[in-house]
Amino acid sequence: MSVMKGVVCAIVSPFSESEDTVDHASLGRVCEFLIEYGVDAVMVCGTNGEGNYLSDEERMAVLRTVINESRARIPVVLQAGLLTTADTVKLITSARKLGTSAFTVLVPYFFILDEESLFQHFKRISEHHKDIPIYIYNIPSHTGNDLGPLLAARIANLFPNFQGVKYSSCDLRTLSEYITALPSHDVFVGCDSIYLDALLAGARGTVSGTVMPFPKEFVKLQKCYDSHKIEQANDEQHSIRNLLSKVERFPLIPAYKQLLFWKGLISTPAVRSPLRKLTDSEQSKLREVFEMYWGEGA
Repeated sequence: MSVMKGVVCAIVSPFSESEDTVDHASLGRVCEFLIEYGVDAVMVCGTNGEGNYLSDEERMAVLRTVINESRARIPVVLQAGLLTTADTVKLITSARKLGTSAFTVLVPYFFILDEESLFQHFKRISEHHKDIPIYIYNIPSHTGNDLGPLLAARIANLFPNFQGVKYSSCDLRTLSEYITALPSHDVFVGCDSIYLDALLAGARGTVSGTVMPFPKEFVKLQKCYDSHKIEQANDEQHSIRNLLSKVERFPLIPAYKQLLFWKGLISTPAVRSPLRKLTDSEQSKLREVFEMYWGEGA
């Protein structure tokens, strides 16, 4: 049974001004904001959640806050892929006790791994956690390892708890190959500019960080698609591309946090070093985007 569908937001991890602690009050506000706008699920501690910069204790605390705030209204998914197989298994074990709905597992990064190494990694995870939904999270531009459609199909067909793949690339051809190779599983796109194209190709939905400050178009696009109103969905996709053309000029995680700060959802736009805040000049230019989208009469 599918756990994730439609619009899945990769939620931020707000920090204190000194960036040394997670701001759980702000995190709760962001979660409530997303639920009110109609997202279908949230993923915590992923790329946009600065997950690789969080300790295990911080990950559990972020997860607990979002689960408590969501109050079972939407699924809460944890990105649990760490550098080693053993640490990934351990993290999933701890997170399951909190009632996590499902897990995405990042393809291992830093060391370049062959297909058999990748297969054994996911095999061991499945052997330890046979009864919880797990999605492969493939973002080759960041990990250096690309778990392709045929290997994904081998894993998913052998281990029933693997529900599908989140593919974070704008390569529609490869995304379509995942969809063909995994006809009984869920494929999610991680590229906002081809969201509608992905749905038309058979994708289950999107896992997106851009949803955080700009939820309206994504939710509208999904609803239009579900209602077979493709022309209207295409209009929303055009609006998303227009937003992306403006926001992608900036470092994305600092930009998302700055927008959420101006929206009054988080107390500070702090990111964890070596990420940096936006410069004054960057903030001035981004403010124009904020006013266009969230300003009075927008």
